[in-house]
Amino acid sequence: MAERAKKVIDAAKRFDPWPSPDMSMLDIRRPPPEFPADLLGPFWSVWLADAAEGAGAPIDYVAAALLTIAAASIGNARWSSPWKSWQEPTTLWSGAIGDPSAGKSPAIDPVLTLARDLEAEWLPEHEMSIRSWEALKVAARVAAEKWEREAKDAAEIGRPPPSMPADAVTPSEPTRRRLVVSDATPEALAGVLAGNPKGCLLFRDELAGWLGNMNRYSGAGERQMWLEAYGGRHYVIDRVKHAGQPLAIERLSVCVLGGMQPDRLAEVLGDADDGLSARFLWFWPAPVPPARPNRYADVNAARIAMRKLTNLNLVTDQDGKAMHAVIRFTDDAAIFFQSWRVTHHNGAAGLTGAAASSWGKNPGHVVRLALVLEYLWWCSDLADTTEPTAVSRDAVMAAAALVDSYVKPMTARALGDSAVADEDRGAANLAKWLLAERPLRINLRQIRRTAGLAGLREAAAVAKAAAELVGAGWLRQSPVRVGGSPGRARTDFLVNPKLLGG
Repeated sequence: MAERAKKVIDAAKRFDPWPSPDMSMLDIRRPPPEFPADLLGPFWSVWLADAAEGAGAPIDYVAAALLTIAAASIGNARWSSPWKSWQEPTTLWSGAIGDPSAGKSPAIDPVLTLARDLEAEWLPEHEMSIRSWEALKVAARVAAEKWEREAKDAAEIGRPPPSMPADAVTPSEPTRRRLVVSDATPEALAGVLAGNPKGCLLFRDELAGWLGNMNRYSGAGERQMWLEAYGGRHYVIDRVKHAGQPLAIERLSVCVLGGMQPDRLAEVLGDADDGLSARFLWFWPAPVPPARPNRYADVNAARIAMRKLTNLNLVTDQDGKAMHAVIRFTDDAAIFFQSWRVTHHNGAAGLTGAAASSWGKNPGHVVRLALVLEYLWWCSDLADTTEPTAVSRDAVMAAAALVDSYVKPMTARALGDSAVADEDRGAANLAKWLLAERPLRINLRQIRRTAGLAGLREAAAVAKAAAELVGAGWLRQSPVRVGGSPGRARTDFLVNPKLLGG
């Protein structure tokens, strides 16, 4: 009997009333995938790494800018086609997600600078066109005045007035060639796209404001215009300043690039499921620690490469109409793509809402990215002047790998974590505070009043967060308050000593 009692006492001494705490409470977000930079080819993979190090930012943000600006540089000059009945423009929409200090802008700047440098090269030609236009405008005014006199003289003697000569009509002012714009209103785009049939890139440092204002002030009409702008379809824009003179855009193609804070992403993804958010490729990497850079991107080499893309022109059909050239998949590329497409389709089982919409856009993303990658490989070979005549199997495989290894998990990260339940977010904030402050016990009222934690300002929110941490083994309700008085409301909680090193 004494031996049995001793065993019971020894077991009681070894008993640990606290479970191991669930440390996943600290991070409510899924880990981001690694961006597969090697898929962009040897030149651009090195350039991306150099630019990212120079900016002190994740490589993902630089890649987002490069892919999107390359797509805009190709524009309507070339469309991708896996087979005859399917064509896609190179239009890409990319959203860089991160906190204000994540390095989004410094990472995007090197690529954006390339685009603006190329725009600056086109300015002298535009200025020359303006001078020629000014001369033609003066000549047209002189011809119009002469015609008016002749018409007046004819009217005075009862003769029919002469027809207005063609040289009396004031010519339209030349439109400056653009690659990057920041004004997203239909009126502004109408003016830009009238002289830029290749399309352009809309850059917005803060995408959430643009997406929010789209419905708040302009109604569904502007949102519908942007849905069309992704597909490169024919579109008629009614110009407010030119009443009665709508502008027909043959191919409304606008790439989109910008940044967004995680807390605003929920607002965007919470909009009507018309596929607007599904059109975006999301880039939400983990932040990188600050470090002094040892290398920087070769801006000159990248500018020469990108110039090959901006120099691509529209082609002329048999009727003399400017249009895009269709770049078809090779037979083996089309076979691979169809096989991937079937596998991808089977993976959609059980998806609903925004997740299903995003999944459904991925085949189109592969078609677009395949052409962009093919041309990025080509333009980076400065000795190769022969433009690709087809989209290769290698390019389609690379695009599919990019979608499978990065786009899909990153989209799941954005969709799954942007609208995290308030209690989960509050529990994570409380868990981080516990590790930082290391208290032996906490009082919920004091947490609410003095801790200053985001989302934990109301009693109900603090109680829900504490309940989450109890379930995760971080906290346990204390039956008595500090000082030994009965815990009437039981708002005191003991902290798991394993979190304190005990």
